[in-house]
Amino acid sequence: MITYSLDTGKRRVREAWAGYLAENMPSGKGVLDEHSRREVINGLAAVLASEGSAVRQERLPQMYVRALRAVRGAGAVSAVLRADERLGASRQDLDFLDNCSDALREMIAMGWLRPIVGPMRARGQNWMLDIGPIAAGADASFELALFDRIRKTLQIVVEIWDSSNGQGVFALHRISALARKTGGRAFSVASERTLIRELRSYADKYFQLQMNKRLWSETPRVVVRRIDQ
Repeated sequence: MITYSLDTGKRRVREAWAGYLAENMPSGKGVLDEHSRREVINGLAAVLASEGSAVRQERLPQMYVRALRAVRGAGAVSAVLRADERLGASRQDLDFLDNCSDALREMIAMGWLRPIVGPMRARGQNWMLDIGPIAAGADASFELALFDRIRKTLQIVVEIWDSSNGQGVFALHRISALARKTGGRAFSVASERTLIRELRSYADKYFQLQMNKRLWSETPRVVVRRIDQ
């Protein structure tokens, strides 16, 4: 968490935020001219400075793409994400960006959703969901509330597989963080396996319903990446 005090002067605070954003937000190299990028960065820096409160770092990419969308439109957000080498995404991975929801673009910008690389990949769309932010944001003492967050997340990401007619892979990552939160002191390997089984079943059933609704020919294969990083 980064905090800048307005006691140092609003201008210095704004300049500090602008420098941080310029260094850490996607550059949009080759697709976004420098004037437009500075306009977005300076505008967001002014907002952050005027708030005068702590801002969670993981929310900055979301704020950045919202500011970019306000200044240059959704097409600019899609172009910047395509040009972001940190995603490690192929052209095929991002086929859907021009026609997807703002919420989905924001999840990708925040790093909650990333293209799968390596042996888990298959034909079609291959994406991995980081469960960590969901574990951090949900009231995991109530299982119904937790699965409600999962349901809302699936409602956002499901449109990815429209471009591949349902073909591909959907991976769940850092699931141990979620298991520890739901299990508390009672957390064990057995409780983790139970949660994995329940989440896979939940996602499988959701995608099955969507296959019928969206007229897919198949559903994404739901897998779990067991190694937490």
